[in-house]
Amino acid sequence: MVKKIIFLVIICSLNFYAQSISAEANVDSANYLVGDHINLKIRVMYDEGIKVSNPLIKDLVKDLEVIKVEEPLLLEENGKQVVEFDYIVSVYDSVDISIPGIPVGFRTGNDTTLQTVNTNPLSFTVHTLSVQPDEEIKDVKEPIKIPMDWQTILLYFLIAAAIAGLAYFLYKRY
Repeated sequence: MVKKIIFLVIICSLNFYAQSISAEANVDSANYLVGDHINLKIRVMYDEGIKVSNPLIKDLVKDLEVIKVEEPLLLEENGKQVVEFDYIVSVYDSVDISIPGIPVGFRTGNDTTLQTVNTNPLSFTVHTLSVQPDEEIKDVKEPIKIPMDWQTILLYFLIAAAIAGLAYFLYKRY
């Protein structure tokens, strides 16, 4: 009986450290215009010994177009490993977007079983531009004017002079 009590006390006094993982997702704003680039960030915090796989967001929402997938950024904060997945997405219709929890796959230790943790759900609204039929039609964004500095103008002039000089030399010689 005493052995059982001692065994029970030893078992109860041991700290069992379970490996923990959590994931969160966020976007820059709650309102966007049609065609705007939306920065979607998935941040996964986990203990050492956990291997995280890239979340798959391509077929998650019908209206969401993935434009660019950035390389994952690995960090360490407060003794936990952190990986940040950055995506640039866009929507080409006026709609309310609701993204359910994005599944992030992970494996613990030498276990080959793929487990998942879900991020928080996201929602945002995509609007069209307001149209005023009585006003003049103009571009959504003005064309960008690149200022020319004197060095660029001088470079173009020297290249043109070199080509003209070479053409004159070849014309006179042949």
